[in-house]
Amino acid sequence: MRPPLWLRRAIRPFIPDVLMATLRLREHSRHVRVNVDVVIDEPGRARRWLATTPDTYRIRPTSSFGQPSRGDDVHVLSHLGPDIDERMMRVLADPGIGAVVFGAVDEPRLIDRRRAEPLVAPVGAAVRSDLWAEIGGTDAMDLDVVWNLLRHSGSRIGLIPDADRSPQRRRPGESPTVIVLSAVPMHDVGGGSRGAQMAQELLHRGVRVVFVSLYPSAESIDLGLRFLHPGLEQYSLAELPIEVLAGLEPLVLLEVPAPAYVEVVDALSAAGATVVFDLIDDWSDPALGGDWFDADVERRLVSAADLTVASAPDLALRLERLGAEPILIPNGVNQRIFGRDVSARPDDLPEADTPIIGYHGSLYGNWFDWEALSDVAERFDTSPIVIIGDDKAPRPTMPPNVVFLGLKPQSELPAYLARFSVGLVPFVVSEPMHAVSPLKAFEYLASGVAVAAPPLRALEGIDGVYRAASLTEAVRMAMDAPRPDQNEALMEHSWQARLRILFSAAGLPWPEEVPPPVRIVSRPAVHYERAERRLR
Repeated sequence: MRPPLWLRRAIRPFIPDVLMATLRLREHSRHVRVNVDVVIDEPGRARRWLATTPDTYRIRPTSSFGQPSRGDDVHVLSHLGPDIDERMMRVLADPGIGAVVFGAVDEPRLIDRRRAEPLVAPVGAAVRSDLWAEIGGTDAMDLDVVWNLLRHSGSRIGLIPDADRSPQRRRPGESPTVIVLSAVPMHDVGGGSRGAQMAQELLHRGVRVVFVSLYPSAESIDLGLRFLHPGLEQYSLAELPIEVLAGLEPLVLLEVPAPAYVEVVDALSAAGATVVFDLIDDWSDPALGGDWFDADVERRLVSAADLTVASAPDLALRLERLGAEPILIPNGVNQRIFGRDVSARPDDLPEADTPIIGYHGSLYGNWFDWEALSDVAERFDTSPIVIIGDDKAPRPTMPPNVVFLGLKPQSELPAYLARFSVGLVPFVVSEPMHAVSPLKAFEYLASGVAVAAPPLRALEGIDGVYRAASLTEAVRMAMDAPRPDQNEALMEHSWQARLRILFSAAGLPWPEEVPPPVRIVSRPAVHYERAERRLR
């Protein structure tokens, strides 16, 4: 278990520089989620790869594999001659490897003293048929797209690096329709972020999505969530091939006005993209924008946008003060997740003869009202108060009926929420919180659960939401109220309804639903100790 942040900072002055460098390298590897076995026979080259690649990479000689696979259940892309084809089939003799890629690779190196994944330009690949079907592979796909899908599938991938060729980006065969410029990856907060939800709805509509994250996930545990769809490409900003995407004239959805995204937006806009600035938080609040927020950058990006969107009325007013004419598009709910059967009761949900009061979402930051939560628990002391979220930050001691269940994938939430009698929004009332559109409120309503909240302006006038200055009083009001109409809430607050507004404003037709659906699987990354990373 990793020590908490306060402890790591406290002991930093007492740790030797060499040891600190080792710990820093390990910390960088923690965010890498690609499971790769690299096939290298030269000892010196193997040592270099071992020293500079993340700890999800293992180094193996050819002799560590058995006889070549017959290839009966393998889909081969780009036959490269009998010698290379045999090498790829030999790697697939290991049943734990789902695919093997032969590619031009820049020799790995530390970048800013960080272990970094090397740039790979695949030349050929062999993929087991079951994995090929899972990622929705087609022969028309560019190999770069196949490599992106394989990396994010969570399956173990064999990589045969060809040091004699220099990797070069190639233009994908199909133009992306929407590029999402997000703060965090799709799997963050259990896959429940606004950007991840929009991306899934678009993929269900046959829209191709390139999802870009500025930062790694901030969660303390990796649920291993993988979003699999042939129309989805996922990149960190450092990996994003801007030169490939710039000429494709997509719709760009910018969710965070970070300085690092200025160059990307400028390049895409100059190449004909339609840029939508989506203001989802008051980033000027230090608790949200941290040390990266720059009011001048925000103003510049708002001016550069073709459309501006706000998720809450207060944010719309902020955009108006910046000279924009925003469209209000609140957060929504995923119909395909919250419209499912929830007859199976989760094993870790407390048994109770009294109503369950619950919350799901983030548990850190000065916006979370622990005092109000404690008051609710004391007032309704016979009811379990179920808290779902990443319980990673220090918190005050809570009454014994408050039960923490940890972080859950969004796909598992309906089974919990359906058992709630009241869904909580325990936010401190402040100007930044008035500017929040609580996604959880719409998910409670879509689960047939009344919502208890403080008097936040963003929740005013929504059926099924009960607001009061005292959260305890709001809970009492919600307890006495009839359960909201689940189907009505699903229709009114769906992401389909929200995105229809965006497409209409952008002058785009709303596409019909197109298979296949997005598949969500759990495959955590495997992090190895140094001694385990080199197989003989």
